Formats: sequence, C-alpha cells, structure tokens
Amino acid sequence: MTEDPVTAAPELPVVAAARLLLERKIGRVPVRDGDSIIGVFTTSDALEAILAVVERPGA
Repeated sequence: MTEDPVTAAPELPVVAAARLLLERKIGRVPVRDGDSIIGVFTTSDALEAILAVVERPGA
C-alpha cells in the first residue's frame, strides 16, 4: 500500500484534477471525503469533460 497517496477532494474542479494527473504522471486519483474514498477520477473522466465543452453547440 502506498504511504500518503495522492487524493482529490470532491469539490476540486475538473481542470485542477486533470492537471494533478498530468503533473504527477498518474492515470487515476481517488476522490476522498474525510476518511472515505467516494470515487476515482481518471484520465477518461478528464477527456469526457473536455469533449463536453469542445463539442458544445456554438463552441
């Protein structure tokens, strides 16, 4: 088990979470609320968010 793993808070903006993945050269980061893991943010999640903006009508 990794000591002091990288985690993200649920309120972290998508852009900040994506930057965290890029800077740390990791493909996923657990989303933690207090002592509980409530999800995982992945590179696929980041790409989906980017595509949602890029493919928006009028974009």
